[in-house]
This record gives sequence, structure tokens and C-alpha cells, in this order.
Amino acid sequence: MVIFRSVSESAHCTATRVYTEGNHILLIRLIRSMGLNHSIQPRIRPLCCCLILAVNAMTGSAAWAEAGADEGADTELSQLPSPAPERDETLRNQAVEAQLALTDKATESLWLGQGKARFLGLKRQDTSGETFANALILHDNQQNPDWPGVVRTLRKELAAVGWNTLSIAVPDYRPVKAIPPLPEQRSAITTELDTEATEPEATLEQDTRAASGAAAPPSASEAPPGEQLEQRIRLATQTLNTNSPLPLVIIAVGSSATLVAKQAQELFLEDINGLVILDPVPLPGLEGYDETLDAMDLRIPVLDLAPEFNPRANPKARADNARRLQQDAYQQRIIRGSNQDFRNAETQVLKAVRGWGEVRFKR
Repeated sequence: MVIFRSVSESAHCTATRVYTEGNHILLIRLIRSMGLNHSIQPRIRPLCCCLILAVNAMTGSAAWAEAGADEGADTELSQLPSPAPERDETLRNQAVEAQLALTDKATESLWLGQGKARFLGLKRQDTSGETFANALILHDNQQNPDWPGVVRTLRKELAAVGWNTLSIAVPDYRPVKAIPPLPEQRSAITTELDTEATEPEATLEQDTRAASGAAAPPSASEAPPGEQLEQRIRLATQTLNTNSPLPLVIIAVGSSATLVAKQAQELFLEDINGLVILDPVPLPGLEGYDETLDAMDLRIPVLDLAPEFNPRANPKARADNARRLQQDAYQQRIIRGSNQDFRNAETQVLKAVRGWGEVRFKR
């Protein structure tokens, strides 16, 4: 019995090592290396076979257990809610914030709003000591609050001549192309096939949603761009007024000029003391917006700056409407030698805004 016990222990350890190495053929050679005589070897061969099966079972069970644990962990991870992807606008402005943190210490970066609706604001306090107005700057479509050109020039240079400036991110406006309608004349067979193919799927989706209590999926489009912009302007206005309750002038470029003129007309006119529009652009994808008329109907001071070459909307039509509506507080200036984006004419734009603001609001 002693021999068998010692042989069993040695064989178990040896067989385990052999199995782990994946070499079953060495088993007999290893038994012979134990120094056992031939009379004992045949007696332990059945035992060795049993040991091989036992080791196989143990290692196989361990492998299955490990695989099951990995599969269970993967299942648990797959059930965790994944974070919603950041918007393109947010990613762009995070890069802007990081860049300005290294290159522009005078600018304070603010994230206004909450959750996925938050947006970037770049704030500069007046350094002249004679602050008389707040300027809220709105860039053109799919740009950022520090966009090179007039936006960057105005937000920096006005802060040195009596203005507190806050340049905020504007929601991206991406008009959706209309899908062409299907031909009206369709065969009865095609109509019947389409009905059979779509009705069961729609019914199943509705039943599943009703059974789970889930709400209907949101619309592909969010709130209208004008409403999104109006909400941001309100938050930005509160931020400016909290620190310095001074006259508020909105300076809007391109598509923002078109949107804010309509919103100022209908929603928050009482919060605005003046409006500067730079080359407003037509927005045919939005109903109710008229860049040649909306700003002309405001009863606040309006400065309309237009490029001399290739304006995106007709400045003469805006001036004619202002005269027709007897808008005495409306003033238009053509920036000589400038093109759509006012490139290389930023100083002229700055002088126009600065002079107009001092006449209207500096006491």
C-alpha cells in the first residue's frame, strides 16, 4: 500500500506536469524514470490511466470555468449603458478651449447649460476701465466662438475699448434634403406587396414598445435652430448681466444674424438694446425667416454691415424695407473692398461697430 501511495502521488504530480505540457506520450518514460521494477509497472498502469483521466477532467473543468467567467463578464459589460457620443459641435469647442488655455490667458472659457445641451462661451472683461456695454457675439454656421476673422477680432478688440464680450457657440444648422416623392402611378400588385411587407413589422415594433413601456423614438430633428439659439442667448445674457448689468448688444454673423433677427422680433426683444448683423444669409430650409425684412421691423438700434462684393443676401432690399417701415434706428454700412467673410477688412468692421456703439450707448 505504501508503494502504491508513493507511486500514486509521484505519478499524479508527473502526469499533471505532462498534461500541462500537452505531451501524453512521455507518461511511460516518466514512470520508468521513477526506478520501479517491471513487476510493479503493470500493476500501476491502470492507476496511471485513471490519473490521466482525473487530471484531464480537472484541467478541462478549470478551462470551462474560466471561459464561462470571461463570457459572464462580457455579458455584464455589454448590458451596461454606453455613453451617448459627443456632438460634433462639443468636440470642436473642447479643442478650442484647450488651445486657448495655452495661448490666450485673458479669455475665460465657460460651459453654459447642462448635459448634452451645454455649449462653450468665451468671455473677456473690459480692460479700459470705462465699460459701457456688453457684447454677445454669435458666429456663422458650423464655426466656433474663436473663429478667425471678424469673430476673433471683435471679441478681443472690443474688450479693450469699453465692452465686455462673450462669444458663444451657435448650434449647427444642417438642412435636411427633401426626399423626392414616389411616383403616383403604382401597380396594384406593388402596392399590395409593400403593404404586406411593412405592416407586420410596424405592428411588431409598436407592440414591443407598448409592452416595454418605452416612449416613442425622438424625432430625427431636434428643436428648431431658432429656438435652440434663443435658449442659449438667454443663458448667455444672464451670465453677462449677473456680472455687469449694462446695455446688451448682439453681434451676429451670417446664419446667426438671420436667426437672431427673427427671435429678437418675437421672443426676447426686451432684453436687447441693440443688434449688429453681418451679411445675413438666406435660410430656405426654415419657414418664417426673411433676412431682408425681420431685422428691419425691430424697434431697437440696428447696424447692418454688408460686404461690397458677393453678399449672400441683397443689402439694398434690407435698406429699402427699413425705409418703407420707417425704421429710424436702422443704419447700414457697406464695408468697402470686402468679400463675404470680411477677410482683411476686420479693422474696418471693428471701427464701424465701435463708433456706432459709442454713439448709441456711451454716456
